[in-house]
Amino acid sequence: MENKLKQRIEKRNIRSFYILCNSKISSHVKSRYEKHLKNNVDYILLRDKVKKASIAKKQVKWWKQMRWQII
Repeated sequence: MENKLKQRIEKRNIRSFYILCNSKISSHVKSRYEKHLKNNVDYILLRDKVKKASIAKKQVKWWKQMRWQII
């Protein structure tokens, strides 16, 4: 799934993304991200453990504030 998502993102020239591998995020939420791909919207996908992911603190803070608006 990660590779397919990555290819689709690259094809659509979306500027920033992180691979989603968080089991807590349900499949219907993942499908909403797919819709955003079609709309060419920038978005951030969080990894299982934020600490291990290469995401800056500002981006994590931004994610927490904006995630529901993005979804």
